[in-house]
Amino acid sequence: MTERCQDFSADRGYDDGTLKAALWDVYRIRPLIDTRQMWQDEKKDPGYDPSKPISRSLYPDRVDTVVYSEKGEVSYYCPKTNTVRAMAFQGFESDRDTLKYRCPAAAYGCSARDATSVMRSPVLRRANTDALFGLISRT
Repeated sequence: MTERCQDFSADRGYDDGTLKAALWDVYRIRPLIDTRQMWQDEKKDPGYDPSKPISRSLYPDRVDTVVYSEKGEVSYYCPKTNTVRAMAFQGFESDRDTLKYRCPAAAYGCSARDATSVMRSPVLRRANTDALFGLISRT
């Protein structure tokens, strides 16, 4: 079966970084598994609004405007306009083992007034992100 299978689809009960890593690293099967919602600290915050998605900085060791949600959606936070816009998924590079995202303005060819502009495109190395990002875009 592993010779014929290209994708493995399962419910979020199978959301585990080691399973996702093994499927791709050993069998070259793309795991299509929904992400469990496990973030609890933000939900205890007095200002928590359940109607808004929780986001964290993509690079917590530095001040950054690129954030991601609990579901693995990568976005850009504009401090000038106080808006959050989804980054454009540009694909998985299997030879580099990375997910690529681009600024919405650059990806969709619109002006920076229409979509928030980001100076760089984040590249997510799978070695650091298996549990949350896997191999597919969550946007």
